[in-house]
Amino acid sequence: MFFLCSMIECEEDRTKCERIYLEYKDIMYKVAFNITMNHYDSEDVVIDSMVKVIRMLGRITPESIGTKKCKNLMIIIAENVAIDHMRKVKREAACMESMGTEETCTDTETLCIEMENILELEACINSLEP
Repeated sequence: MFFLCSMIECEEDRTKCERIYLEYKDIMYKVAFNITMNHYDSEDVVIDSMVKVIRMLGRITPESIGTKKCKNLMIIIAENVAIDHMRKVKREAACMESMGTEETCTDTETLCIEMENILELEACINSLEP
């Protein structure tokens, strides 16, 4: 996760991202796990949630980090990303099932590209020092 934060050019935004991640990663994981019921999917949801948070760092003040309002925002983001993730998993499963019949999945190329992106991200994350 700190890999994503390190790519932020503005020092203030990078610091906010790191603070938010350290403060809320556990609660975001719990929220995601309650929806996905899967450890790996929950980790993906936390990362995807942080990507959304990075996009909106300009609207988050350093003073608001640690407040109930910020915590609620992180919970809502994690919930929405987890729900979207589950819809995507369900849609992909239905697509894979249909591949066994005469129907074909029109989104196969997108699935392959996303899988490659996930594997690249996982490799980057695994290369980070704990």
